[in-house]
Amino acid sequence: GWKTEKWYKAAFKEEPLTQEMIAEWKASLEKTLGGQSFLRLPEPNCFVPEDFTLCAPDGEGAEMSKFPLEVLPPLPVINDGMLRAWHKTDRAFKTPREYVLGQIHTDTYQRGPEAVAMMRLFCSVVQDDLNTFSYDATMAGLGYGFEFSDNLSISFGGFNNKLFDLAKVVVDRVGKVLVDAETAAAAQAAGDEALDAMDDRGQELLEKLEVQRQLLLQDYNNFVREDPWSVGNYYLSQLMLRNSWHLSEYIEVLENPPDLAKLSSSVRQALSQAQLDILVHGNVTADDSKSMATMVCDGFKQLGATPLPELRRKEVTKLPLGTTIFEYDLVAENPAQENCSTHNIYQVGPSNEDLHRDACVALACHIAHVSAFQRLRTEQQLGYIVQAFAWREHHVSGFSILVQGAREAPPEVDRLMEEWLASFEQELEDMSEEDFQNNVQGVLTQTTKKWSRMAQETGHHWNEIFPRRYDFKRYGQAVKAIEGLKKEDVLALFREYLFADAPQRRKMSVRVLGTSAKDVRSQPEGPTCALLTGLEELREFQAGCEFWPAPPPSEM
Repeated sequence: GWKTEKWYKAAFKEEPLTQEMIAEWKASLEKTLGGQSFLRLPEPNCFVPEDFTLCAPDGEGAEMSKFPLEVLPPLPVINDGMLRAWHKTDRAFKTPREYVLGQIHTDTYQRGPEAVAMMRLFCSVVQDDLNTFSYDATMAGLGYGFEFSDNLSISFGGFNNKLFDLAKVVVDRVGKVLVDAETAAAAQAAGDEALDAMDDRGQELLEKLEVQRQLLLQDYNNFVREDPWSVGNYYLSQLMLRNSWHLSEYIEVLENPPDLAKLSSSVRQALSQAQLDILVHGNVTADDSKSMATMVCDGFKQLGATPLPELRRKEVTKLPLGTTIFEYDLVAENPAQENCSTHNIYQVGPSNEDLHRDACVALACHIAHVSAFQRLRTEQQLGYIVQAFAWREHHVSGFSILVQGAREAPPEVDRLMEEWLASFEQELEDMSEEDFQNNVQGVLTQTTKKWSRMAQETGHHWNEIFPRRYDFKRYGQAVKAIEGLKKEDVLALFREYLFADAPQRRKMSVRVLGTSAKDVRSQPEGPTCALLTGLEELREFQAGCEFWPAPPPSEM
């Protein structure tokens, strides 16, 4: 008889399937489809987890904490010439999940823009080739990433039971795509007719390469259609990071037709030497973490990778004392853009060198954000984006103010920014001790906020492992530095680095012009002020500046 379903109260009836019923259905199917059945059950999803057991018993004390100041750091499990692996078993979130973050250091970026473009194309082709697995992985609660910015990054996350299987598929596919591309390129070189000489797999890879080439080229060409502040940030990064390649150099490479031989040769050379950093965190044992890290590393060894002798140390430009202006006419590239942006950066110095100074920067930005918004946005209506915030370029930090809008041209916006900055000194001096301590507490609350997801803790540990700093106690030391701040300390920072007459003031004003700027252009602010208006001038200026080298990597 009919029954009622428990949850949705739907009526249903259960009846056994008799052999007569099955035979009748088969006969009907034979008659309708002529003996050919196109009905198929999907293949079993091999990534669906089957075991949700937690591998670690309940912890105690710091093992159970979800607060940044209290958590225990991960432990090193492998340290050789090619692989540095870290592990931490989760006891705080008690979830059957695991996160794997990896960085593959190569010399690709030093090889030039063509090598970078080829590696980015290769990563996109691999991602495209993995689409046959991505749906099943997603449905099973798993995810992965494989991309290149200035180094290769690889990541996996989700239920731990089948995460190793997914990681193995991704790593194997990286090697397979490279080998298949080489095979197809060899056939293409030997054959009379390029496409006829390649098998189906080679033609498939060539088509994928062409699709990804067009997508990447379109993405780079559309750069000038982004918001002015985003365009300005890109050129700021070009100035600050020495030996950087420009989008125009990538576009020049990508405008050439797809070439599997060039792709495979470039990637093979780039992967000939490597060093890997890997963090495995979650519902996983130390032995399983070793297996995961070793499997990833072995995948690159099988491609011929040997240990990279030395990692690239990034150099950040040290601005000269005074003011430097970079002005970019976005209207020439995008006549439809009305808005302008003005982004002023005041360099302070290397991070983690002086925790007291870092604490002053953090608190100064916290206090200044509300004040700048009130003056520049609410009262003066300079733009719909107004922010005062901490600026950072890798290992160098500072203070920054950003305004985007169409009300005033960047030179006038810069003048009003400086007026606000000058008045901010009096605002700080007049601030009561109670208000100052409330701001200190606000920074501490943001800094020590309890994590709600395990991935947040994973990222916290990775921030120490990725740059090979390994100073896991730094966070607590930074909090102590914030707790000990006085109003006089923040004022001293402004008077030393930020105010107009500050002896260590190193200002960079990045100005992106929209149609609202009309004919108003920036002028040098004194005999020592550099005014830059193009990429060549920017690079020439950069070459004449000193730089802050990245700190040497620490030992595990």
